[in-house]
Amino acid sequence: DFQSPNDVLNARDLRDPVLAETELRHLPTFAIRSAFSSGPVTLEVVALPLFVPDRFDVYGSSWSLIQPRAPLPYQQYLGSTSLLVDSTMDRELAALWRQSELPPNNGKGAAAGARLSATFAGTDLNLYYHYGYDSTPFVALDPSFQAYLFDPATDLAPATSAAEKLAPVLSLLDRGLRPISARYLRRHHVGLDLATTIGPLVARIDAAYESRRVFYGIDLNSVASPTVMGVFGLEYQTGSVDDVVLVELIGTRLLDLPEPVT
Repeated sequence: DFQSPNDVLNARDLRDPVLAETELRHLPTFAIRSAFSSGPVTLEVVALPLFVPDRFDVYGSSWSLIQPRAPLPYQQYLGSTSLLVDSTMDRELAALWRQSELPPNNGKGAAAGARLSATFAGTDLNLYYHYGYDSTPFVALDPSFQAYLFDPATDLAPATSAAEKLAPVLSLLDRGLRPISARYLRRHHVGLDLATTIGPLVARIDAAYESRRVFYGIDLNSVASPTVMGVFGLEYQTGSVDDVVLVELIGTRLLDLPEPVT
C-alpha cells in the first residue's frame, strides 16, 4: 500500500512524498496494454514508447536533493548561480537544474513489460518482467568541476562577483566538458507478489530484482548496483473499511559493489 518495488511503469512526482494517497504521486505515462485471460490466469503485456522521467527538485524545496547536510561547496555554488538571475526567475532556474539527458524518442528509448496473474484457493500471485529504465537519473560530476568546488582557494561567498566565481565552470564548457551529467540507465526488472488471507489477516509479500539500480553518495555522484527489494505487509481486517490496521516492513539490499557505468 505504501510502496511496491514492482510499481515501475508510471513516473512519479517526488517533490512531495508525504501525500495521503500514493497514487497522487503517479504521473500520466502513455502506454499500450493488452490482456489475455484463460480461467484463473491472466497475461498482460504493456509497451511504453516514450520515456517519462520522475519529477524532483535539486534545491529550493523541502524534499530537494540539496539539503543543509549536503556538502557546503554545493550549497554555495547553487547560491552563487542564483545571483545570476533576478529573484523572480528562481523557479525557472530551479527547473533548469532538473534537466537530464533523456532516452531517445525514436523507438530506441521504448520500454516493455508483462505480468502473469493467477488466483487460486484464496491466494493471488503475480509475476512481473519489465525492460526499461531506472527512473532515477545517474548523476556524475566532472572531476575538474569537483576540484574547483572543493579547492580552498575557490571563493563562493556572496560578496564577490558571481560571474568571476563561475569563470572556471565556463572554461570547462569551452573545452567541451560538462560539469554535471545526468542520464538514465537501462535495466531488467523481475518481480513477484503474493497475497493471501489467514482469517481476519491479509498477508502480502512483494519482491523484485533489478539488474542495476541507481543510488547517490554524499558527494551526489551516483553508483549503480544489482539490487533486491522486498515488502512484507500484514493487514488486520476488523470488518469495517474505516477500521483497518496495516503494518509494512520494507528492505533494500545491494548485491554487489557499485559497478562502473559505461
